[in-house]
Amino acid sequence: MDFNNFKQWEKASRETIDFKTIYVDIANGDIISGLLLSQIIFWFLPDKNGRSKLRAYKDGKYWLAKQRTDWYGEIRVSPKQYDRAIKILEDLGLVVVDNSLFDGKKTPFIWLNGEILAQKVNEILLQRAESSAVLPKGKNRFSPKGKIGFDERSIPITENTTENTTEIDNILSFEEIEPQKDVIPYQEIVDYLNLKAGTSYRHSTSSTQKLIRARWNEGFRLDDFKQVIDNMTAKWKGDPKMEQYLRPQTLFGTKFESYLQTTSKTKPKEDDPYDEDDWGFKKV
Repeated sequence: MDFNNFKQWEKASRETIDFKTIYVDIANGDIISGLLLSQIIFWFLPDKNGRSKLRAYKDGKYWLAKQRTDWYGEIRVSPKQYDRAIKILEDLGLVVVDNSLFDGKKTPFIWLNGEILAQKVNEILLQRAESSAVLPKGKNRFSPKGKIGFDERSIPITENTTENTTEIDNILSFEEIEPQKDVIPYQEIVDYLNLKAGTSYRHSTSSTQKLIRARWNEGFRLDDFKQVIDNMTAKWKGDPKMEQYLRPQTLFGTKFESYLQTTSKTKPKEDDPYDEDDWGFKKV
């Protein structure tokens, strides 16, 4: 490849890392921390269809679950760089990091503190607006030639600081980065079943997801699924006849509410799985 070919390749290549410089400012000028923050924000923002990208559900909210080694493939941040950068973001209160199991492996869980992020973004934008207001007309410390180039995503800064303050106060709200609340936690439900029952079911199986989704649409939530699993593993685990029914088809079927109400001491008459098939239809 000669230099002319290189220029053509460079123009056509999409192999780029693009992030806002304000994230570096928020991270106290540390470029790696700003880059990591930008990518964390990317994962917390919904996709183009408005759905959350997050899949790890813990303590009543969705987290970003990602191994230290995964970041290099996305943004060329090594595990050692990640350790230093995530510590900076933690110290600034921008993220909370906790280790938990994900796909059977101990994994860092990251939660983005949207309120702190919004506050810091607003503070820096106000500082920029104030700095621009005191410079001679046409001059800007972020543009050596004195011209301010904003694309359609940028926030125009006028000479009226009062108007700036009103607009900037509403730039970013916590709701903009809050993940969609009603994402069904298939993986956490099935992982909990596997943990309690000693099974190895997959959360991605369509029939399992169909059953979980049906109960979810009836208004049952994660705690209800865990309670059903707790109730029925306490009753059936270790029983040669009944242990085979510690499976999604039975537990998450049409008798779900009955299993939810049962206890390990009292077994209701209607919880016998033999009178229904795997899909909740009466056997004949």
